[in-house]
Amino acid sequence: VNPRKRMAWMPSPIYIRILFCSLHISTHQSTDTTAPICIRKMLRATTFCLLFAFICINAHEDSKFHLLRPHLENNRRVLQDANIALVAHLEEKEGKEGFKFQLKGVESPDAKDVVLLFSPATSDPAVNSPVGIISGDDMGEEYLKTGSSEGFFELFPLGSDYIIHFFKHKAQKLHKAASSNSLSVAASDKPSGVHISVTETGQMSVQWSTPSNSPQFLRYKTKDTTYTVATAQRDTYTKSEMCGAPANSYGWRDPGFLWNATASVKPGQQYFYSVGSDAKGWTTESTFSAAPASSNSAPVKFLAMGDLGTNNNFGCKCTSGPARTMFNMLTDSSDFVIHIGDISYAVFCLKKKTNFLSKIEPIASKKPWMTLPGNHERDWPGTNSIYNGTDSGGECGIAFEKRFKMPQTSHTKTWYSFDYGPVHFAFISTELSFGVGTPQNKWLEADLKAVNRTTTPWIVLAGHRPMYISSTNFKPKNGDQTIATMLKKDVEPLLFKYKVDVAFWGHHHSYQRTCPVFKEKCTTGATTHVVAGNAGASLSTNLQNPRPPFFKYIDDKRWGHTRITVDRTTFKLDYIANDDKEKVSDTFTLKK
Repeated sequence: VNPRKRMAWMPSPIYIRILFCSLHISTHQSTDTTAPICIRKMLRATTFCLLFAFICINAHEDSKFHLLRPHLENNRRVLQDANIALVAHLEEKEGKEGFKFQLKGVESPDAKDVVLLFSPATSDPAVNSPVGIISGDDMGEEYLKTGSSEGFFELFPLGSDYIIHFFKHKAQKLHKAASSNSLSVAASDKPSGVHISVTETGQMSVQWSTPSNSPQFLRYKTKDTTYTVATAQRDTYTKSEMCGAPANSYGWRDPGFLWNATASVKPGQQYFYSVGSDAKGWTTESTFSAAPASSNSAPVKFLAMGDLGTNNNFGCKCTSGPARTMFNMLTDSSDFVIHIGDISYAVFCLKKKTNFLSKIEPIASKKPWMTLPGNHERDWPGTNSIYNGTDSGGECGIAFEKRFKMPQTSHTKTWYSFDYGPVHFAFISTELSFGVGTPQNKWLEADLKAVNRTTTPWIVLAGHRPMYISSTNFKPKNGDQTIATMLKKDVEPLLFKYKVDVAFWGHHHSYQRTCPVFKEKCTTGATTHVVAGNAGASLSTNLQNPRPPFFKYIDDKRWGHTRITVDRTTFKLDYIANDDKEKVSDTFTLKK
């Protein structure tokens, strides 16, 4: 499609694709109690809302954004209309801080009119991505009748000022018709996005971000001791470190400063902590518990899921999988979380990264949030990702690895292992080469071989793309079944040889569980495979018919997560679907 020859509101292949994908998503939410609202919103959403959401989540190539430029060239199409007034101010609404705006005096209001929030205030809409969007359709019938409306943009700290522009749809084009006053937010060095993870040696890593580089600290203690203070290590990433567009072009935003401090802890001990500084202030005290010793007979509980994302997409207010899964996980009893790739789907969107971290903070600041890379974190041509895809939007793993520091050795070796109670966890990267003879394959065999099954009787492996999957995607190079065949050839022999008990996978947005299986046959003592990729992203329904015989349970209609309870002799998994948190939809138990 040539964007200079086709107007935004004329049919085009990409618009048809966006609309089809959106309708496809909405029609597979029928079991969610919010589905009628979602379907109704999707069906009546404007092309702009769909396009912005599509780009923010799936910005794989710079050319997609070029479709927007003809419609946001504000310097070349300014509609002078003194009757239109747009004012905005900072306000708190339902416990959330944000910008309330009032729009008045719009003649011939149109559902395709659009209000856009930009940051910084000097952003050029022809070049820079907005951080919020509300269409005329979103503003509702009152706006379409009177040309007046009020709206609210939730505030996410981006370290700069903001401005709101109103664009009028006229003659198949958008014209900037009014702008708000510049919206300043009081400068704050308050830490945000606090989350913790377990180190390879069982210590606790605490991570957060701030807008400035003012020194930061971690202070922690037990109930009966005084604070120990650890100096945080400062980090960030730059535009030049991004591997391609949009991450290093119109999608670039300075991430501020990322901090990491390590607490030296004793197994099983509870700690109280906060981060910040005397000069800039401290966060409210929180708590975590260190990993128990492997000799501890008490059960360990953890949650496993993948492909979560966030439901806050540029103002399109369709609540679905992510919000419900997060609520269920927040109220589910557990010691830690494993997130099996495709973390936030933020790609190049700093707002979405900030939003995601704020959403998981109530859990991730208290329970270790252990991650591994998926295609939407890592894949980019020429960066050692084996699929040569563009799913990371040009970030090529840099932003993800800086924000979620795991005990990996380097950017090119994003695999690692750790022990938690009676379980040894081995996390691999399915986005980097894993064939026989590769560094990752050699590492995995050495790691599994070194496990002391007396100390840690259970072994759990996790990777993003699944080894066993019911899917009709047989595309060469990166199809579900193509990758599954590669994993069976190069990795499955190691799982069988070293008696890996359970393997967790994501990528396919469904829940699937096999029998203990080896070489596609149910085999006593083999690995049970669990695909837990239905945490929040649009569901995958391309299942094989008939179902492969080694699958015992499949759910492609609901979002959910898994809860695992394990002690030295018993490993029990419960699958919890979002539509009924109190009900266990699938379960299995392994015994030693």
